[in-house]
Amino acid sequence: MPSIPLGRYHLLHFLHQPYQYILFADLEIPVCREQVKYLKTIQEKIGQELDILLILTPATRVSNQDFIRTEQIPGKIVNDTNDKAIGKKYKIRSYPSALLLNRDHKVVLSPAKTPLDGFEYQFPGKK
Repeated sequence: MPSIPLGRYHLLHFLHQPYQYILFADLEIPVCREQVKYLKTIQEKIGQELDILLILTPATRVSNQDFIRTEQIPGKIVNDTNDKAIGKKYKIRSYPSALLLNRDHKVVLSPAKTPLDGFEYQFPGKK
């Protein structure tokens, strides 16, 4: 999997749980906002086995920072570039989209179900 640059470091190296759930979302899309809000439930149910990484597209009508703070969204938050470079690198065609990686950054589920579509039931070991 491509690494996500974060200054001189790569974000995936800061994630330490056995799995990493990556959700790509555009908060200007109402369904994406609801999917992102449900990350709190995912964190409560399986957060001890999972790092959540939320990659947000740049927004003009919604303040990404205000939404994340107001809704108390868990996980690491990364804002994509204006040209959606991270989304392009991961070949994201629509929002929301999700992936599940293992500790070695190998793809376990691509696509993974989004939070409201039952990701917690698709999660390995929770069937």
